Amino acid sequence: AGEPAGAGVTVITETHNTPFETPHFSIANYQAWQPSQTAEGRLTLAAI
Repeated sequence: AGEPAGAGVTVITETHNTPFETPHFSIANYQAWQPSQTAEGRLTLAAI
């Protein structure tokens, strides 16, 4: 749903039982990431 809307896609791999390849950026979980919202209302993730 993200790509057709023009958004970047991040795959959270910990939510999947079986490993798979993806062309998208992926992270295991959100533990090392800080979400924030831009003035335009977009969600961003930054490593902490």
